[in-house]
Amino acid sequence: GDWGDWAGLDPADRVSRILANTFENTCAVQFHHRVLAVTTLLASTSLFLIHRRSPLPNHSATLLKVLCGMAWCQVGLGITTLLNYVPVHLGSAH
Repeated sequence: GDWGDWAGLDPADRVSRILANTFENTCAVQFHHRVLAVTTLLASTSLFLIHRRSPLPNHSATLLKVLCGMAWCQVGLGITTLLNYVPVHLGSAH
């Protein structure tokens, strides 16, 4: 649709257009997915690097390592999925 009439829309229609663009626009969905992936990877890796030498209980240290490792695995799986043109089995695993 034309975004030129944005100012003339009532707030409910504005929200409706924003939500439709957020969830139905393939390019926007892919962008949001990648931003979430990079943010999650940076957050989990930063958390691991900051606390890797902290005196944490063993189970907490293990969970921290698993969190960071699984974030990297998920990113690797996502990249592999894209490079293979999104086969169903990889897309489902991701």
